[in-house]
Amino acid sequence: MQLIVNLDPLLFLGLLKSMLFRFSFITFYIAASLIPLAVIAEPLPLEQSSSLTLSSLVENVYQHHPARQAQSAHQQQIDANTALANATFAGANSVSVNHYNDVIGSSDGFQEWEGSIEMPLWLNGQKQQQAMLSDKMSAELISSQQQLKLAISSQVRTTIWSVVLTDMKYQQSYQTWQMAQKLDQDVAAYVKAGELAGTERLLATSHVLKTHSNYIQSQNELSHALNNFQQLTGQRSLPQHYEESLATNTTISDQHPALIALDQKINTLRSKQQLARYQNTV
Repeated sequence: MQLIVNLDPLLFLGLLKSMLFRFSFITFYIAASLIPLAVIAEPLPLEQSSSLTLSSLVENVYQHHPARQAQSAHQQQIDANTALANATFAGANSVSVNHYNDVIGSSDGFQEWEGSIEMPLWLNGQKQQQAMLSDKMSAELISSQQQLKLAISSQVRTTIWSVVLTDMKYQQSYQTWQMAQKLDQDVAAYVKAGELAGTERLLATSHVLKTHSNYIQSQNELSHALNNFQQLTGQRSLPQHYEESLATNTTISDQHPALIALDQKINTLRSKQQLARYQNTV
């Protein structure tokens, strides 16, 4: 037995849209039921320590920074150059012994021994120039250390403020989610009382799902920011006081660590250039 029913296309589309709407409403209703409507515990505030300061964090990061290895090698070069400048001679002493005989030629038994000791003497002004090179290299090392601390200081401050701003977003998203849940409860009560249509509950439930998704996302962003701070500083707690006043003078002075570091490098290169002239002197 075969039943054939002819439906108007417009009527068929209307029935299909009605079925899809009912299915979407049921889907959102089931998803909303999975979210606990009870208010959960509020997020804990960021851990802060009064013993931590910006300067202590910068110093700790500086002591463990990979660039410290290069600075240690620089200090060894300074020590070696200072030892050379304080030495009696301009270089290492050497002893040579030469032996000559006539075995290949006449074989008359003649032989000769010759010995020599080489002691490089300082040229006029060379010893002073070598000592000046150590001073220039020491000044360059100090300026590079200050420049590295300045860069680390900027990195630490940026990381701290990233955690603080992300935490504010996290707290705000939590409050928004709680308000959405409260609104959803109120709308559900009005729908049950017949004062609002069922579609209003659908919109309220959709808003709860969206705010909950934003809350989870901000929670992950805060965890990521805290991990970055911990990897950089080795600390889980933030300093209690991290706010600073903005300087009114924004011009770069001649005593800026970056400019001083460049000046010291130039002075060191000039000193090495002066010493190179002594090496070409006969």
